[in-house]
Formats: sequence, structure tokens, C-alpha cells
Amino acid sequence: MPSLSEEYLDLVPAVVRSLQRRLPSHLDADDLRGWGYLGLVQAEHRFQPERGTGFRPFAIRTIRGAILDGLRREDWVSASERRKAKQAGVDIPRPAPLDEVDLPSPDPAERAEAIADAATLFRSIHRRSPRLAHAALLLAAGLRVTEAARALGVSPARITQMKPQIGACIAEHNRRA
Repeated sequence: MPSLSEEYLDLVPAVVRSLQRRLPSHLDADDLRGWGYLGLVQAEHRFQPERGTGFRPFAIRTIRGAILDGLRREDWVSASERRKAKQAGVDIPRPAPLDEVDLPSPDPAERAEAIADAATLFRSIHRRSPRLAHAALLLAAGLRVTEAARALGVSPARITQMKPQIGACIAEHNRRA
């Protein structure tokens, strides 16, 4: 006999499709589905039929919540910081997808200048905290919060706490430039 999660596997792609309509197109659908399948397993473990709710609606809410939690964990800025910024009328941009990022100029002089600027930024962050600089490099290289945390031997929550510090260092560096 199939488990509840096996029986309702088709819910995950359906929830992902409904969420994708309201999310930026550059988000990785595989990540969304992965978080969704984790949500389905959570739903199976937490489901209480005696409460009178059917499994399907409970699973849909849990899958959706797991996907949104996954997106929040990967965001550079905490939800409370985004909320405060929105209330203040400040738009905090989200990182651009890689295919929309302007690549460095092929001109060797401009590339050398960009590399020197990045090195200066790294040294500036490193003076503040070597671990913060390491986290900044890992995140800039495209590692996810959980991957960077594993590489540094800290919790994902600690990496999330470091992101505003990294942002402050970048803002300070840009003001000086």
C-alpha cells in the first residue's frame, strides 16, 4: 500500500506551478520542487486525521509553506528587513539571475580595474572579520546559504546573520569608491 506522500506526489508540481506565476522567473524550479517534496513528507508526518481536515488541503498548505520557507532561507535580506524597507518606501533589489548579470568588459584595463576593486573590497571585509570575508566569497561564488554554512562549519542561521554585515561592508566600500 502506497504511503500518503507517494499517493499525493502530483500535488508538488501543481503547487510549484501556482507559485511560479507570482515568483521571479529566474528561480530554479528544481529547488522549488525539492522544497515542495520535503513539505509533502512533513505533511505526512504531521497530519492528524482526527482534526477533521482532509490530507489533500493540509498537504497543499504544508508544501506551499515549505517552498516559501526555502525561499526565505535563501534570501539575502531577512523578511523583517524587507518589511521595514517597504514601509520606508525603499526597494531592496534581489540578486539578478546570472544570465542577466553584466559580465566584465573584455578590455584588459577595465578587467584589471574590476579585479583590483574586488580585491580591495575583500581585504576590507577581511580586516573586519576573516570568517565574514570567507562567507562573502562563498556567497558571491553562488553557494546557497546551507552550502556556505556547511563549508564554514556554522549554521545556516549564522550565515543569514552575516549577510547584512556583508551588505554593510559593500555599501561602505561603494561610498568610498
